Amino acid sequence: MKNIKSIKEHRNDLSCVEKKTGCYIWWFDENGKDILLKDLPGVDKSRIQRKGNYYALYYGIAKDCRQRINWHINQKHSISAVKSGYLSTLRQTLSALLGKDMTC
Repeated sequence: MKNIKSIKEHRNDLSCVEKKTGCYIWWFDENGKDILLKDLPGVDKSRIQRKGNYYALYYGIAKDCRQRINWHINQKHSISAVKSGYLSTLRQTLSALLGKDMTC
């Protein structure tokens, strides 16, 4: 799929992400979608935006998209980040959907 790179590819080079206000989407492959949504039986999965084998499961807005994407993919998931309230909403959402304690 065009324009979808793995997190690993982005981790060291975010030059393709503009430093401006905007919206962003996190895409998950079918296996990831199934894992994240397995405990949400009421979700109509046919209504999820899809491109090829990828599903849009997280939308965000940012004043500086490059900074926000960098934060999401490079932030250390630590107890101090959770306690201080600085754990990204993406990480909080994933923890909730997976039924995981954010401090583990």
